[in-house]
Amino acid sequence: MVRDPSMRNEVVESLKSLSDLEYQRQAWVNHIFPEGIEFDHFDIAIDLILEDLELIEKPENTLGGVFENQEEIDAVRELALAMDRVLKIHGPSLSDEEYISTPEWTDVLSTSAYALKVMDAKLK
Repeated sequence: MVRDPSMRNEVVESLKSLSDLEYQRQAWVNHIFPEGIEFDHFDIAIDLILEDLELIEKPENTLGGVFENQEEIDAVRELALAMDRVLKIHGPSLSDEEYISTPEWTDVLSTSAYALKVMDAKLK
């Protein structure tokens, strides 16, 4: 059980979008959103995964609040590191289309898919 299930759900939704290249092309690039979503782009994921959760600097702060165990923290932290690498290599000013076209983006896709698998297995 976590203290902040709404933030946990936000993380899971972000993992879904970060692990789905076709969704990224449709929503982030073409601005064609699925029903129930009015707006989405890479910056939203950056804000949540890299800034709000502070998984690179202080991953221990999320245990029990958003994540149930160390395995979940480690999985999402790997995604945070992959996203951070993309930003360090390419800078903060590419378009979403340019980001998802970088060679490093495959690491974002794979680490987010793995983190989603780890967290989805524990959704109640």
